[in-house]
Amino acid sequence: MSTLWFLREALLDHLVYATPDLETTCRDLEIRLGVRASAGGQHPGRGTRNALISIGPRAYLEIIGPDSLQPETRPVWFGIDQLTAPKLVTWAVRIGRLEAFVKEISPNAKVGIVRSGSRKTPEGATLSWQLTEPQLVQGVGLVPFLIEWNSGRHPADSAVTGPRLIQLRIEHPEPELIRKFECEFFDETNSKTLPYYSRLKQISTSSSAILNSPMHF
Repeated sequence: MSTLWFLREALLDHLVYATPDLETTCRDLEIRLGVRASAGGQHPGRGTRNALISIGPRAYLEIIGPDSLQPETRPVWFGIDQLTAPKLVTWAVRIGRLEAFVKEISPNAKVGIVRSGSRKTPEGATLSWQLTEPQLVQGVGLVPFLIEWNSGRHPADSAVTGPRLIQLRIEHPEPELIRKFECEFFDETNSKTLPYYSRLKQISTSSSAILNSPMHF
């Protein structure tokens, strides 16, 4: 066990909390956090829909689950159709000029293919983005995917305000296997990497409910 990552708040975009039942998980989080997640929207072609809780300026917790209106979509994003319980599956870092950044970094960084996406908000506005396809290993994405929002709108701006994110703790039983992929990526993004514990395990927020009952793999 060896790494604890502290990210500058400006870099962290969102945490992905995947669930087989979005409504049930939102009710559970409302009890634990004291706020009801804001409705997000559908992800066409991905088989999912989401709800959001702001955890900092332009940072949010995405609760994502299956969309019953897209029953034929397989595989479902983030392997949600294989889940039996909610879990924190991965996280995203916000990057400007995403395509140029991906071309400039070493292949050893192992970022995914750049794809475009969009969804409608409950108010009818369109959110659009580009992201690197999340790279999950056995359903877990320790190394973050990258995202660039294509307009001035950001999901956290209209999401209900929840506890502020204090710390993201990441663990892995063989940290050097992760470190060799993350090294150049974190150098490029200027985040701060400190001597650390090893497996993406929990988030700590200003809510004691999360500190006492951490979401973990």
